[in-house]
Amino acid sequence: MSTSAVVARGAAWTIASSMLSRGLALIGTLVLIRFVVPHDYGEVSAATVIVGTINQITTLGVGLYAITKRDASREDLFHATFIHVTLGIVAFLALMVLGKPLSPYFGTPNMYQYVPGLALSALVDRVTVMPERILIRNLKFRRLSMLRTAAELSYPVASVGAAFLGMGGMSIVVGNLARSAIRATGMIASVHRRDWLEFTRIKLAILKEIVKYGFAVTVSGLANFASRRWDNLLVSRFFGPSVMATYNLAYNLADVPAIHVGEQIADVMQASFAHMTTEDRKKSLVSSLGPIGLVTFPLAIGLGVVAPTLSDLFLDQKWAGAGQMLFLLSALSIARPVVGAMSSFLLLERGPRVLILMEWLTLGALLGLIATLGRISPLWTCGAVGVAYVLRALGAIFLVRFVSGISAWTLFSQLIPPLLACIPMAASVLGLREGLARMGIHKPVIVLGLEVLVGGAVFALAAVVVARRSTDQLVQTIRKRRARSGAAVATASSAV
Repeated sequence: MSTSAVVARGAAWTIASSMLSRGLALIGTLVLIRFVVPHDYGEVSAATVIVGTINQITTLGVGLYAITKRDASREDLFHATFIHVTLGIVAFLALMVLGKPLSPYFGTPNMYQYVPGLALSALVDRVTVMPERILIRNLKFRRLSMLRTAAELSYPVASVGAAFLGMGGMSIVVGNLARSAIRATGMIASVHRRDWLEFTRIKLAILKEIVKYGFAVTVSGLANFASRRWDNLLVSRFFGPSVMATYNLAYNLADVPAIHVGEQIADVMQASFAHMTTEDRKKSLVSSLGPIGLVTFPLAIGLGVVAPTLSDLFLDQKWAGAGQMLFLLSALSIARPVVGAMSSFLLLERGPRVLILMEWLTLGALLGLIATLGRISPLWTCGAVGVAYVLRALGAIFLVRFVSGISAWTLFSQLIPPLLACIPMAASVLGLREGLARMGIHKPVIVLGLEVLVGGAVFALAAVVVARRSTDQLVQTIRKRRARSGAAVATASSAV
């Protein structure tokens, strides 16, 4: 089977499994917050940011090293594992020392209670990274998807169970530990130990090569992480942990399309680009943008449009304001999948250093907007975040133009039709909601169901009319995959 065929199948597996598992995890989260008060949720969220920041600083990009360095030997991968796990232990010890002194600074005096469990979860994830990257490196997307799904499903089961038993904010820590344990067990069992943990004598030259590669990745990755998480700390400092909890909940809901679809596509594209020539990468990037927009844009915009109804259905009064925040934050899920595709291309073409400037400019813009306009109110903060991510997407497009020579219009022309197709979808949902209200139909479960059905149908029709090329590309990909699956079944049958 060709690389492109494997990639297409891999994309289907990763996206489908991610949407299923994260969809169920989202439902679990909505159930969980009924047992956890916003103040505790905010303190756990702050602890998660602190743990994630220290963890990110000490990664050195070995995950990307394992994927993109196709000629890496088992000896190289063992050195990468050695660096990653050793630095993970350093991060764990640092968090044990820093957790309590940092707690009061963000208005979260009890944050330190959650740090040890979250740090242990991060350390377990460190051990999991290399086996996971081996699966991606070998294009084993089906196995990878199944393992990720099992791990993600363990989080809502464990966290909701712990919350039901009255563990409050600590239930979130329990969920993280369960997810990390299931993920580690499955990933490690799925690859040969020798592929990543064949003990060899430590060589300084190999360590230097990995550190040289990884330093730029770490600097870029820290900015990427900070742009997604440090805003929580500012919101907590300006408005308190309870408001930050509501903001974080809305942000995580708005981030669903970007994480569950966009980042899965980015993972597949990183692995596939490593097998392509520069010209093939250019063609693949351009041709993929339309289908990416066709899949992610309606999810992001649709989520924002149905936010008020979604809030009425799942959130009680203690989470008031989450619906309005979700509406404004939906812009980030429009931009991030586009940036993910561009970053995958830039990483293979110019290495990780080219992404550093873009990431740190994004972080500077984000924190600057929040520290100025965002201080007016939490809703102004949400608007500032959306603007920052849209600017980031525009910057990524022009950076690709500079590096590859692909015109900006060529890239924009792939994204504009799927975006235009979302306009009648949004208008139909808003009109439907107003009409149902005048008819006296206010039950959230009925309203949400109708909004989703009508919005989906209108978008499908609009996509065929406005985004015909992207729709055809997506349909052709699905048909080819079905044809290959059918051929495989026929071959197996004839062999019997």
